[in-house]
Amino acid sequence: MYGDNNIYVKSKKFVTNRYPTAKIKIINNSGHLPWLHNPNEFKTKLNSFYNSIEIK
Repeated sequence: MYGDNNIYVKSKKFVTNRYPTAKIKIINNSGHLPWLHNPNEFKTKLNSFYNSIEIK
C-alpha cells in the first residue's frame, strides 16, 4: 500500500518490477505513512486483503 502523495516513487517502481504479480493499493490523502495519515482507509484495505486470503 502506498499513499497517493508518497514521495518515494522509486520504491513502488522497484516493487512492481521485482514482483510483477504484486497488487498495489493506493491510500488517498496520505504520504509515505498511510497508516498514520489515513488510518481508516488503510485499515479498510488491509482488512479486505486479509479477508480475501483462503487458508487451506
